Amino acid sequence: MATITQSQWVWTGWSGAPGYTSFYYDTTDAGELSTILAAEHTFFTTVASYAPGGVTITPPSNFRQVTDSTGTLVGISPIGAPGASHVGASAGSFAAPAGVSVNWLTATPAASRLVVGRTFLVPLSGLVYQGDGTLVDASKSAINLAATAFVADTGGHLIVWRRPIAGAGGSQAPVLGARVNDRVSILRSRRS
Repeated sequence: MATITQSQWVWTGWSGAPGYTSFYYDTTDAGELSTILAAEHTFFTTVASYAPGGVTITPPSNFRQVTDSTGTLVGISPIGAPGASHVGASAGSFAAPAGVSVNWLTATPAASRLVVGRTFLVPLSGLVYQGDGTLVDASKSAINLAATAFVADTGGHLIVWRRPIAGAGGSQAPVLGARVNDRVSILRSRRS
């Protein structure tokens, strides 16, 4: 059983809000978490440039420590200076449940395949998509570069956490890379 750290960003400013983006790390060291928070800000600077105007992405005010095997909360570390929120800068219309997803790639096998994590970046401006439902190449490339840099900037601490399910304990897998899916991602929970 190991202790991992959760960082949770909050998206607000549209009908259906709030939305949450969580990241998990295999460290509880304050210095490393400070570096990680800076990496998160850099990542969300790029993401916010594709988010609709009026959408705000707010950094966490604390980090939560949980056990990887059970998900039990074991500690909270306040962040003294979480930094400014990121405000969407893209014009144009948007659909509240639509955005893109980033796959977090690992080399850890589980259930006959490699563990892959996913982060949904929702909502994003309609200007990010082409008419066929794929992403505009420049948008896809910029978000993919930001995600790849984020993996490197977190110093190898970014993980995919498989939550405990039906009596099976949770586990963690180190993230080695990132890939942005070339299609619109829809969050069904945000549909009315």
